[in-house]
Amino acid sequence: MSNQNGVLPNPAVGGTGQTVDLLGQNWAFNLSSAFKPTLFNELRVGYTYFPTTFDIPIKENLNKEFGIKGAFGDTLNDGKDNGFALFGPAGFTQVGPRGFWPNFNDLKNLMVADNISLMVKWQAHASRSARRACAGRTSSASRLRGSVAGNFNFSGVSTPRRAAG
Repeated sequence: MSNQNGVLPNPAVGGTGQTVDLLGQNWAFNLSSAFKPTLFNELRVGYTYFPTTFDIPIKENLNKEFGIKGAFGDTLNDGKDNGFALFGPAGFTQVGPRGFWPNFNDLKNLMVADNISLMVKWQAHASRSARRACAGRTSSASRLRGSVAGNFNFSGVSTPRRAAG
């Protein structure tokens, strides 16, 4: 797991800090067989499993501690309510963690290939070879987004006060 700091110190992190967990597993299998001097087969199988998790460096829910009420992610009770709402004042660095992490990804890839070669003697001095191959591949990728902790944006535009009168 890697911890990538944001542009501001924790817990402010500036809308960027994250933790990254990349675990990859790859398997490969190859079987080569000579059935006769003129018949050869090769079977190859490969599998990849690549689960990843992207999260924020803050593990506790700080919305209640900072007095932020009714944030969307706090109401889901899904166990992914860490961090606090992201504040984005126009023209300034954001304050808070990414509002859309944690993010869980799961990639699985299976590949199977088979080649068969046959040497055939056509005439006394000439031979030919025939080769047939087949291959198949299947992939599945799923992505589970975490809950949204909230996002507040400020543009700096204000409504002028009316003169009392």
